[in-house]
Amino acid sequence: MITPRGDANAVSYQFPDGKTVAYIMGGFTHENKFCAPLADAEMYDFINDEWIEIQDMNFGRGDKAVVLHDGRILAIGGERKHEEKCDKRTLGEEDSGSFLIDEIEYYDPLAKEPVWRFENKLTEHRFRAAAASVKSTNSVYVFGGQSLYSSDCDCYPTSDTIFEYTEIANTSDVEDLSSASGAVQSSTVGASLFLFISAVMYLTT
Repeated sequence: MITPRGDANAVSYQFPDGKTVAYIMGGFTHENKFCAPLADAEMYDFINDEWIEIQDMNFGRGDKAVVLHDGRILAIGGERKHEEKCDKRTLGEEDSGSFLIDEIEYYDPLAKEPVWRFENKLTEHRFRAAAASVKSTNSVYVFGGQSLYSSDCDCYPTSDTIFEYTEIANTSDVEDLSSASGAVQSSTVGASLFLFISAVMYLTT
């Protein structure tokens, strides 16, 4: 790769002409002593055996979830390091070493000018979570991971929460989902409404 990195995430992507590439983004590198995650991203061309730099993400992110959904690459959550991480580590959320990121951003390889754009936010901070795209529900599910720092355990507690990320084209559907789940955060993006639903609650009602 152009940049050595760990705690990164990669996805494969097939263009309409059949060409398949791989994208990798973010993560941590020994080149800065793992003090700050990377924002840069790369694309691997299998045919030409070549790495190509693409647009940087809006956030440097390590330990995020990355998934290909509906033709777009989603970077979900993750962490960045406190600016004094390499000098000292003190207790408390802000000085504990990691800041968690609740923003979601996406990259559309087919866009006229592909750049990373912001989506909705996670309703809870998560890093080291897993994500999967499910066509039958047109949703992305985010599983577990770790949440905000807790002084009770001097740790980042693991989570058993599952979130469903779905696109609702008709705002009349929002009220039904809202009343069913009891935990919805939404924002208007273009002509569609994107929601993060606590799937544990939603799927059991």
